[in-house]
Amino acid sequence: MLARRLALVVVAVALVPVGLGARLLPGAVGDVAGGLLYAALLYVLCALVAPRARALTLGVVAAALGVGVELLQLTGVPAAVADVVPLARYVLGSTFVVGDVAVAVVGAALAAATDARVRRARDAPGLPDEVHPDAAHSDAAHPPDAAHPPDATAASPYPPGPN
Repeated sequence: MLARRLALVVVAVALVPVGLGARLLPGAVGDVAGGLLYAALLYVLCALVAPRARALTLGVVAAALGVGVELLQLTGVPAAVADVVPLARYVLGSTFVVGDVAVAVVGAALAAATDARVRRARDAPGLPDEVHPDAAHSDAAHPPDAAHPPDATAASPYPPGPN
């Protein structure tokens, strides 16, 4: 889990300047790119809090948070907070845009799909131990396959099959 958390911290730190930079792109491209990256950051922050949670669960929570932040903009709360803490505008936004709700959901879904794919690749059989940072270093953690048959002298935990 430590390796996953460290990777998530690196991704979160990278997403902040990239997301802020994306907002500088012209027009709707910048708005959508920034919104997608904001949703991805929410996903990564959720994964930092619950690193063992399923990607689908994290995606739903991140999407709900993104939609919640967008809906909060219908109130005067984000503007009032930004008057006191100007940097809060980057976190809470300032103006409700209905399209941003869809962007939050799509961004969280893309982040969840990416995380699920990375996890599947990391957990794929036959990969070296370095790819499995959380795997125990034992034969039980790496079952034999056709390329690496079990030692004939080793006791099997399974009953003998029919001959």
